[in-house]
Amino acid sequence: MLMLVLLAFSGVSWAGQDSQETGDDGSDSQTIRTPRLLLPLKLEGSTEGTGTLRAGVGFLVPTGKDSSRSLGLVADYRVQTSNGLAKLFGLTDASDAKDSRPWTLGFTGTLVQFPELVPPTRTGKNSALGESLRKAVRLCAGLCTVVPQSEPNQSFCSAYEKAVTPREDEWIKGWNSDASTLPASRFCESEKKGVSDADQDLSTGKIDSAGWRAARGKALRSCLRKCTADASDPFCELPRQPVDEAYSDISSTLLCPAGKSEYQRSERELGRSRAFPPLIVNAGARFGINDFKYRSGSSDDPNVLLEGKSSLWDWSVGASAIGVVAGENPALTIEGLMVSSSKWTPSSKAIRWCSPAGVIPRGDNATDPAETCQEAVLGAPVKSRTLKFAGFIGLADNYDARWRAALGGEFVVPTRSGATELYSSSLQGRFFWSFASDPSGLKYKGILRLSPGIRWTRNRDDSVDLEAFVTLALLGERFLFTETFDEL
Repeated sequence: MLMLVLLAFSGVSWAGQDSQETGDDGSDSQTIRTPRLLLPLKLEGSTEGTGTLRAGVGFLVPTGKDSSRSLGLVADYRVQTSNGLAKLFGLTDASDAKDSRPWTLGFTGTLVQFPELVPPTRTGKNSALGESLRKAVRLCAGLCTVVPQSEPNQSFCSAYEKAVTPREDEWIKGWNSDASTLPASRFCESEKKGVSDADQDLSTGKIDSAGWRAARGKALRSCLRKCTADASDPFCELPRQPVDEAYSDISSTLLCPAGKSEYQRSERELGRSRAFPPLIVNAGARFGINDFKYRSGSSDDPNVLLEGKSSLWDWSVGASAIGVVAGENPALTIEGLMVSSSKWTPSSKAIRWCSPAGVIPRGDNATDPAETCQEAVLGAPVKSRTLKFAGFIGLADNYDARWRAALGGEFVVPTRSGATELYSSSLQGRFFWSFASDPSGLKYKGILRLSPGIRWTRNRDDSVDLEAFVTLALLGERFLFTETFDEL
């Protein structure tokens, strides 16, 4: 089986994001959890001809302002057809039983256990992490002197100008006063000659005191900006506390790519950053109606096959748990699943009947009889109940959420008498790769999922069916561990 997901899009709308509150002294920080809105949507097509449309809405709400736990609920509607995506939108007639559009409603409850809150000594302006932010800002600020600026750096440079320029003005005013006039020899190398020329022009009367101050102020700012990229010049040894404090006012989310990478590295070294919660627990249920059309023998004469229609309920309930064991990167992942389901399926028997429709002429003045034929399912739908267990163990990039991989299997056993199968089991691999991200702060991740596997089924007559399959999906999810319970 090869399945290609033509469109998948989920987790795109957020009512809020986690934020940080810092103490007045800059030495204490607290993570504030905020509610989040989820909008899962998926349109799926298969080379076998099936099509699935799924849409829903949900939320993830913290149990307290600074709680490490969040509770979520997702409700979604799913409709499936066995004869192409066009059937989902009513573009063709769905009169045949095989073309019906069974639908289900699903509800999933989620408990997410976030990492422990960051110890206060590691956060705030006067901490190791605060110093890491200042270093990252200095790295990015050095790139703002490059003209033209690259697209990823423009948002940072705008924020940098807004936050730092007033502090630079304050600093320059202090070093450009009568009481603190720097000699030309203390300026950075690139500005020494210009400052010396301004001193000489003042002494010869070419410029007045205001022009002299303006020239020195411009030189001070130029030297100060150069120090952000290269602090080896002796000028950079001058105290510049107001400017350094402004660096801490710039959010880490606005850093340029190079600075963000440096800051995230510092976060990891301090044990603060991890891409996935350590524990995710899901429990959910799904129910819906499946419509069937078939032919079956009448009560008066079994040989007379009358048309029958049935609308029958399918349901499933289950739970799963995902653990991400912290430690060295990549992190160890452990996944477990159990699902109980009841489902109606069409009878495997089919009938075909034909009626005369005229004749077809041949070249020798003879004719052949023509017929119109119809097909239908023979017999009422069959009810099946199964219990499924699944387990996977793998590795995940717990720093940058770029990828995860897992290996495991499923075991399905019928729980209703009369089933033709004794059990079904499979060995599967799952590989996820995040290949795109949204720079606007939505934490959007595009994901490629590849899932090869092999499944074998032992029947009650001791025969064995063997099936190899590959599932390929292109997902618009932001999270490598989906927050909705897709297995139901």
